[in-house]
Amino acid sequence: MNTRFHFIIKRHPLTEDEGYEWLSSLLTTIHPFLPTVHWYLSPSTQEESKRPFPQVVDRTNFLAWIKRRHAETLREWPEYPFGFSALLTSASDERAFEVEEGRCSLIFEPGHGRIQLEIIDPDIAWPQSDVTKMMKGILGAVVNDESVEFAAVDTSKWPRKDGEKGADTYSIDFRTFPHRRFLGWMGFVPKVIEPADLTQADEVIPILSRRGSIVVAVSDQFDVHNPLHIEQAQRVEMRLVDLDALPVIDPSFQ
Repeated sequence: MNTRFHFIIKRHPLTEDEGYEWLSSLLTTIHPFLPTVHWYLSPSTQEESKRPFPQVVDRTNFLAWIKRRHAETLREWPEYPFGFSALLTSASDERAFEVEEGRCSLIFEPGHGRIQLEIIDPDIAWPQSDVTKMMKGILGAVVNDESVEFAAVDTSKWPRKDGEKGADTYSIDFRTFPHRRFLGWMGFVPKVIEPADLTQADEVIPILSRRGSIVVAVSDQFDVHNPLHIEQAQRVEMRLVDLDALPVIDPSFQ
């Protein structure tokens, strides 16, 4: 089972130094839930992949790489408006990248208004951990510390049940509405909801300070091959529409 967090945030084009400070703060926020994970800048070329990957904690070296890449972008697109961005991995080098279980990646693009965290096979990497508790902890920590406008937790599983190549993925194969955001396993919606108003979900946590709510559709470890999990997540999404809490992303589909 792979898990992917999608955080939609207010767009903030940042300088390299501003972006590094925000990124470091984000990694500190999620560290208690991924205590054995260390972060590195992902290579962007084959040549870079043959070297040890730059560590995020080495500010001077990390920012030198980021600034070099940003300069290359500006040469091709002088009016590039999005500022600092980074793609991180928990693998320290090419050999470590080959180990999938527990490998994490983080897309940090404040200029585009998004943060995405993927964790591969957390249930296999940390068999003694309560995976649901871990994921809920990450979600809650980021929502409370960042300017999150919406969040969803997607899951995927290999192999596909229909025998085709690839994985079954909730957001692609099972989401309830193609023109709206999906919630998936759990997420954050931009409306304060009382648990009594969303009984389809296993847990609802209103957060008044964020003018929204964390919604856990399924309290068990989510399995896209479990039809009961899919059905419950879809019922939650349908009820969120009734509550005007599942934003439209493509009005042309309405």
